Amino acid sequence: MNKRKEIKTILACFMIMSILGMGFTGLKVQQVNASSKAVYMNNVSTEEDIDIENNIDIEDEVNEILEGEKNFIEVLESKIDIKIKAYTLIVKNERIGSFQTPGEIDEILKTIKAPFSKSEDENTKITNVKILDKLEVVEEEVYLEDIKKKEEVLDYIRPLITVITTEEVEWIKDIDYETEIKEDPNMYDTKETLEAKGVPGENKIITQQIKHNGKIIEKQVISEEVMKSPTNRVIVKGTKETPKTAPTGSFVMPTRGRLSSSFGERWGRMHRGIDIAKENGSDIKAADGGVVSFSGVMGTYGNMIEIDHENGYKTRYAHCSKLLFSPGEGVYQGQVIAKVGSTGRSTGPHVHFEVIKNGVHQNPSNYLE
Repeated sequence: MNKRKEIKTILACFMIMSILGMGFTGLKVQQVNASSKAVYMNNVSTEEDIDIENNIDIEDEVNEILEGEKNFIEVLESKIDIKIKAYTLIVKNERIGSFQTPGEIDEILKTIKAPFSKSEDENTKITNVKILDKLEVVEEEVYLEDIKKKEEVLDYIRPLITVITTEEVEWIKDIDYETEIKEDPNMYDTKETLEAKGVPGENKIITQQIKHNGKIIEKQVISEEVMKSPTNRVIVKGTKETPKTAPTGSFVMPTRGRLSSSFGERWGRMHRGIDIAKENGSDIKAADGGVVSFSGVMGTYGNMIEIDHENGYKTRYAHCSKLLFSPGEGVYQGQVIAKVGSTGRSTGPHVHFEVIKNGVHQNPSNYLE
């Protein structure tokens, strides 16, 4: 209604100006007639029979002008409520507003769809954007004051509109590898080795998803393509029956007794094993299964037996009073292989025990259970 009052005010001002203009015109006419009358009177004889009253009546002319003004005002007042052709947008049977051109309605709908028409994710492609709701555009005549601007209706219409977007999302999914088992008849059945590491493959998947105002309501896979095939993991397992003498990979104490000397510096030189004091003739057991690689006298070690565990490790047992196995014979973990003594450089009955890994002496205490 404010716009309507504004239009009436403008037209009223226009009418007032028109009235003033017409009044000014009437005044000029009266002045011209008066001047003409004076000239005429000065140039004719007073004796001539002149009927002045029969001349143009100035007052009647002015009244005629004023009557014309009155009619003009009445016409203007009848035209204040102007109607024009417009295009009215209707959403869900609700009249949103009328606009001068259909292009303005298109701009409103384009503005509403704009935030959903682009994606910041480079792997997402928007294939379609449309409005779900029923929209109507009606061509009709409306009052000029009822014409709307785009900015006037945007905030109101947004909550009423549901924008549907169709997107295609591309992503890579790993393809799990399988584990392949190979058998080796030359390997003990307790052993296995990794021949090849498994490497996952790659599968390119394109998913179509439907969103309503940015919220996913439907998703489905529309295509899959293997980009890289997986590489199987290969494990080799032995099938050969494991003999009792096969190494277990761990060590047990060769005898139970008192630790009389540790691994490390002793008396100014390196002591490469540990000494376990025990009564003379006590059992010495193999720390793990393997093959006897040496059995006999070795310098200051006295009587010594050495076992090759065939896995990079060797163990030595020195100062024995008696050796029970010869080179090449197999022994199993915990089997008695010698007797405690004090042969070689020794201060009393004990077993000197060494652990050697790939030719390097280790601290036996770090291996014993």
